Amino acid sequence: MTATIETPATTAPVMTFTVPADDFTTALKNVALFADTDTTLPALCGVLLEMDAGGVLTFVATDRYVLAKQTLEPADDTHAGSGEVFIPAATVKALAAVKAPKYGRPLITVSVADGGALTVALPDATVVTYPAAEYSSFPKWRPIQDGFEACPAGDTPALVAYNPAFLGKFAKVKPGSAVSNPLKLTQGTQPHGRSQAAERGVVPQPTISRAQCGPVTAYIMHVRTD
Repeated sequence: MTATIETPATTAPVMTFTVPADDFTTALKNVALFADTDTTLPALCGVLLEMDAGGVLTFVATDRYVLAKQTLEPADDTHAGSGEVFIPAATVKALAAVKAPKYGRPLITVSVADGGALTVALPDATVVTYPAAEYSSFPKWRPIQDGFEACPAGDTPALVAYNPAFLGKFAKVKPGSAVSNPLKLTQGTQPHGRSQAAERGVVPQPTISRAQCGPVTAYIMHVRTD
């Protein structure tokens, strides 16, 4: 995918915001660690970006087994609109490579057009437009987050094994280090255990765990076998 350098569109964007360039690219790269890489599932190969009415940004990615998110506050009060846009992997890679000047706190302004195209004003005043994602049917992710918060405390979870390669992703989360960004795992539970599920004639629901590492929160889904 090739971005085009051009002047900003004259039509009003669906949403626009300004944030420190380093903060934007860092959040994008952090969450992209947990995006799917299976190209047969293009709607998961990228990052969902949401902005609420207050200008708060939420970056979200999932590979179907883990869902990660990070939030970012606006740099000023010039944000406008609200909504969401799916940023495909090629655009994520291009934006993550943006190099901000080493002095000061250079800002980046992003405008999202109706249809999902991104217009990005870079710190060096270059304006780049990235095309909308071909696939943008990102799954509803908030029920997963809410599912963890709704986990009952009385159902003792089984032992859970984690792949070291998966845990290694958290070592790449920025800013910080293993000392300043300790990985905190909180084991969730099912609404009811396997035996209770069998009695009710329903399929046991996945257990949800939460991993907190610096600015990133990840929800890990796995099925209990006890």
